[in-house]
Amino acid sequence: NNINLINVSNHEDNYSLYDVKYLSNGKSIELLGKVLSYESDESLKINVYVDGVLEKEDLIKVSKLESKSFNYRLSKNDW
Repeated sequence: NNINLINVSNHEDNYSLYDVKYLSNGKSIELLGKVLSYESDESLKINVYVDGVLEKEDLIKVSKLESKSFNYRLSKNDW
């Protein structure tokens, strides 16, 4: 029952996922957080894995230095 975040930034491209948390009610999991691009306007790919299996894939468009929230709900049937 944890969340693993993977750093994909380098010196030229700098992104942040923050305030990431999940809520579970036994029937579904809700994953919430925010994303920020420090250097430029970007389309960032977010992948959500449950027990090593890709369950959700999304592309988030974020403007330089503007935070954008994300929210994914997975029902227990998804895994």
